[in-house]
Amino acid sequence: MKKPAFTLLEMIIAITVFTIFIGFVISSYLAFHRADQETIEVRSLLLELQGTMDQISETVKDSKVDFVSYETGSAFGFPVITPFSNHALNESTLYLLSPDGLTRTVYTWDSDEDKETLSLQVFEFDGTDFVAAEGYSEAILLHGENTRVTYANFRIFPDVDPYDFENSADGDVQFQPIVQIKLNFTVPGRVREEVSLDLQTSVTSRFYQ
Repeated sequence: MKKPAFTLLEMIIAITVFTIFIGFVISSYLAFHRADQETIEVRSLLLELQGTMDQISETVKDSKVDFVSYETGSAFGFPVITPFSNHALNESTLYLLSPDGLTRTVYTWDSDEDKETLSLQVFEFDGTDFVAAEGYSEAILLHGENTRVTYANFRIFPDVDPYDFENSADGDVQFQPIVQIKLNFTVPGRVREEVSLDLQTSVTSRFYQ
């Protein structure tokens, strides 16, 4: 009496089907793992970017724009601020003053290819000039060491101090200063070569004179 058994062909077919199934499972797992890893990287970068944006926004709200720091010369005895375009300043550095005028906060984007950083420095008025505040003798990075700030722009409306008596007759600039902030953070990725995110917001100064 013959005992039931698999033929060689049946064994080959079964092994082939099993191999295909295992390959599909592994492929699905790797795809899921890559997607999960990328999501984690994006979320981490977004938290970093949002944290920096929130910090700058809160400073803008509680400060006044230091228009004097944007003055580059004078004409006919009046200060000249550049660049002048549609009553807006387009800058890579944001100068802010505390309401009492004794503390200057400076956000600076260094677009050098070797650095591409966004940093913070604080200065205090010592009765004669502004000097680096305690703990701010060196600029402080507003992001991780592996993060590149590939773009940072501060667009300021208006381009002159609306509270300055010299500008009181110019109706085009008589509104509360607004700072439009645009940032791009980029980090090396594990799945993709780089992970890059943009964020933009507009903040109005709460300082009224």
